[in-house]
Amino acid sequence: SHSVDFVTVGRALHWFDYHKALSEFARIVKPQGWVVVVWLKRKTSTPMLAQYEELLLAYASEHRGKKSIQRKMENQLLAEGFRNTIVDCQWTFNLDQLKGHTFSLSVSPDVGHPNYAPLIHGLEALFDKYHRDERLVFDYETSIYYGQPQKLSLSQPSGIFLR
Repeated sequence: SHSVDFVTVGRALHWFDYHKALSEFARIVKPQGWVVVVWLKRKTSTPMLAQYEELLLAYASEHRGKKSIQRKMENQLLAEGFRNTIVDCQWTFNLDQLKGHTFSLSVSPDVGHPNYAPLIHGLEALFDKYHRDERLVFDYETSIYYGQPQKLSLSQPSGIFLR
């Protein structure tokens, strides 16, 4: 208890039992310690990024649900007193990196799944249509939620350990 200076969760809070996790963070963080939750959000403001989003919605069946869970968690973090800062960034991909990035997402289909080949073909078509100098640029915003547990309205520590 109260032995950790800094807890950070990068793009993974949706894997935790939200209330148990925050309760555990409050238990382990020192009185002046910090809890930081980070999400990388892909913007869909360009035709290419909108089309990429459509590919995920069509062939990565859990994508829509994950986004909904993320929005609920972000709203809850704000309601509990976390502050939020947003930093814009860009990632640049060649075709192999685009495929690797897409299939690293937890919602992407595995090899052999009926949606795997159509997603590959969709990525190749997207790349062929929009690449410049064999690269695609994805616009992201990094959304950072941060707070000190003693100043937040987190649940009382439960002593429940995370996996």
